[in-house]
Amino acid sequence: MHDPLSQHMGDADPYGNSRAFGVLHQLFHTAHPGPLAAATEVFLKRLTLLEMILEEKGIDIGEDELTAYLHDHHQEVDEETHKLAQLYFGRVASREGG
Repeated sequence: MHDPLSQHMGDADPYGNSRAFGVLHQLFHTAHPGPLAAATEVFLKRLTLLEMILEEKGIDIGEDELTAYLHDHHQEVDEETHKLAQLYFGRVASREGG
């Protein structure tokens, strides 16, 4: 499955060394697969829920609008992504065996 927005989501750093990347990199190197899979499922459900609600309400946000928003709010998006990565890390760490 091709995600056309993904080419706009990458950081300017070719090594992906954003703060969120650092948190996630550490998590994937230290977490046990079971808790990691369980927490990943929760976050994927959150994304799916948002997409389904937008579709049901007939709210269509195109790639151009998303990339323009990302361009205008890059810093805020990075900050919120970092917060979400920390929350994700906490979800995995708090599970038994995490």
